[in-house]
Amino acid sequence: MEHFLNDNNDHNSSFFQPPTQDDEIEQADEANSPSHMETTSPVKAESKPAEAPVPKVMRAYQKPVDEEANIKLQVLVSNFSDEQLDRYEMYRRSAFSKVSIKRLMHSITGTIPSSNVVIAMAGIAKVFIGELVEEALEIQRRENENKTTPLEPKHLREAYRQNMRSLLNDLSKYLPFRSILLKYSVNDLIILNSTHLPRLIDISNSALIIDLNTITITGCHTILNEIRNHLLWIDHQQSRQTDFDDETNEEWAKLIRPMNHTTTFGYLLGYPIVYYYASETLTNATTLKNFRLYVKLADLDDEILLYSFSSPVHDNINEKTVDDVVNLWFSSLSPKMNSSDIVKHYHLEHQTREQATWCF
Repeated sequence: MEHFLNDNNDHNSSFFQPPTQDDEIEQADEANSPSHMETTSPVKAESKPAEAPVPKVMRAYQKPVDEEANIKLQVLVSNFSDEQLDRYEMYRRSAFSKVSIKRLMHSITGTIPSSNVVIAMAGIAKVFIGELVEEALEIQRRENENKTTPLEPKHLREAYRQNMRSLLNDLSKYLPFRSILLKYSVNDLIILNSTHLPRLIDISNSALIIDLNTITITGCHTILNEIRNHLLWIDHQQSRQTDFDDETNEEWAKLIRPMNHTTTFGYLLGYPIVYYYASETLTNATTLKNFRLYVKLADLDDEILLYSFSSPVHDNINEKTVDDVVNLWFSSLSPKMNSSDIVKHYHLEHQTREQATWCF
């Protein structure tokens, strides 16, 4: 199943990982950083570092464009009010912590990015935040009829919602299949291949459910029937061009409100092991067996972490049953992996670790 989920962590759980040696070195350089978004002192003109030389082929094209852009910027800045000038200065001085960006990228990709990649990603993040704030201000102006009031969290959430909705709608136009966009919350969106719905609804398609309230495992939990009925409803509604959005479709919002989203997403994303819990009272089980599927793609130097999930190590859980389910799932992926021209090789790793904290 093709999917895009707006979440960086495993669908099962995420953990506080101990910093690597490389992180500790960078943290020593940024020990005084107050937050993920740090502010640096402006660079004086006389201490400006030398820029990297520009290739001669690019200079002919770059110089006129740079000069025109600089002139426009000078005219714009010269017309700023004192308040606008202060805000612009703070914007220019602000930057995301490279340590935080590097750790985030490492948690998603499973590889350590180079310094240049981290710098580029920090710049992209800054641009994204700037655009998000600008959109939030526009939403605020429309609500308040141009009255000046402080920006509120609800404006940022709405800006983020609109941004993600627009991004996924644009993305779905380029996908090689008919897609269905499912939105369960601001942070939970899935692009689903409509041709995969019959397979997901089929009773023969299953997953190993780990009930975290009792720390038991089963392949025929009642939650699976609820999810299949949920997908059956989606299948019937898709021909009506229904908007599967919890903020614009009240019927959809009522349908998904009582559902366990963790279990639903795990099933939709094709994980062999899916967590279920019906309350906040969970059995303590901080020893986990982590499974990670890495894929090496053509034209990429590093492997990509494709799937990451875990199973608690507990007396109530038969470890052999878990391993058999995971191995069967891995074998079912082999034909598709082997037939792909993009995938060069793939492998499944597993490791048992004692976690200091287990977060959902």
